[in-house]
Amino acid sequence: MKKIVVLGAGESGLQAALLAKKKGYEVFVSDKNNIPTEVKESLNSAGILFEEGGHTWENISDATIAVKSPGIPQTAPIILQLRENGCEVISEIEFAARHMEGANFIAVTGSNGKTTTTSLIAHVLRSAGWDAVESGNIGFALSRYAQEDSRRDIYVVELSSFQLEDMPTFSPYVSIILNITPDHLDRYDYDIEKYADAKGKVFCNLAPDGLAIYFGEDEEIRKLLVRHPISSGIAKFKFYTQQPEADLYFGSLRENDILVALPQGRFSFKLSELSLKGVHNYCNIMAAIAATLHAGVDLFALKEALRTFKSVPHRMEDAGIVESVHYINDSKATNIDATKYALGAMADKDIILILGGTDKGNDYTTIAEEVKRTSLGLIFMTKDYQKLEQQLGSLGIPYVVSEDVEDTVRRAHEMAKECGANTVLLSPCCASFDLFKNYEDRGDRFKEAVKTLL
Repeated sequence: MKKIVVLGAGESGLQAALLAKKKGYEVFVSDKNNIPTEVKESLNSAGILFEEGGHTWENISDATIAVKSPGIPQTAPIILQLRENGCEVISEIEFAARHMEGANFIAVTGSNGKTTTTSLIAHVLRSAGWDAVESGNIGFALSRYAQEDSRRDIYVVELSSFQLEDMPTFSPYVSIILNITPDHLDRYDYDIEKYADAKGKVFCNLAPDGLAIYFGEDEEIRKLLVRHPISSGIAKFKFYTQQPEADLYFGSLRENDILVALPQGRFSFKLSELSLKGVHNYCNIMAAIAATLHAGVDLFALKEALRTFKSVPHRMEDAGIVESVHYINDSKATNIDATKYALGAMADKDIILILGGTDKGNDYTTIAEEVKRTSLGLIFMTKDYQKLEQQLGSLGIPYVVSEDVEDTVRRAHEMAKECGANTVLLSPCCASFDLFKNYEDRGDRFKEAVKTLL
């Protein structure tokens, strides 16, 4: 009997362990942190042994396969030791997919827009009558679906670079790279090419009749595909915000519509009939159009679904209006470009901007012009504000520092009333882990703090 060790007992780790048990493996779960009580109960009920508070080599050294939490870096001593010992280290997605013979996957990655695009694709498929689900970074872990007795029509999987590092055989029907901009560079030796190479793995095992979708204007994607070309014979669809190149299949943004050319034909979509607005969302929509038409969705159902889709939580989400001040929750903006997109949608000299969190090697000077254009006040909501203060504090915009979300919202409201700002925008540019569990926790607590003002 092969032994599998699952490193990390989060939701994906738990489901991978339960799947492994169902498939007849000897399973052991190891977490360097404390394991929640409810997870322990699930493991005990399934007869799965586990440890918490650290990894004991004697308990895991005989594993044939290790299913690794995405948060564990490749350079972690336990990973290096396992690989040196001949153990195969893979992600939960990879492990689940190996037990889902015949399943169809649409894989979505990129520095920004992954969740919106994944949710939009799944919405279109469901609206067209397909049994489709989101998984990966959103929805349930793929290993949970792998335990089901029957297969869904299609699985739309949002993938981070961390997950893609350990997915050597995962074979999607459609793969998408929305964009590549600096993010998580602390994990990749501050080398964007290493980060891009991890993203590029999504194109490695595309099905022969599959489709590779990517942003044709993205310089890092261009360089990536020079280093690691897509296999010959795979169809390619590029989307553009301007005039397209001489591609066979493409999507382009026109003045009032989107034009798409695919093997199925040429189609146009009026911008006025799309529920999502903004250039970055039009890019997401072009990727979703190509993916779903390639999968076989009816054009009428697609157009109706694009009209009815609602934006995902924590991405430019309306958090309420208090005394004529509009609050927007963009907690999912965890890198520079995400915040740049948000500021691009703001009016001049209109907002109080809330920034800060766990820095990932950000250069905040790259958004300085947008900050100056839009912001009447800044709040650095973080324990580590020195870099923000150094790079943005000299812009001449009043700023304060806070380590509490309720205090942040109260002070933002005071600043807005004093200087005449119409909007308070939480668009942090940073990860959330200095003060919050995750970006969802940050966004939820921001919304709750806004409600207290009422």
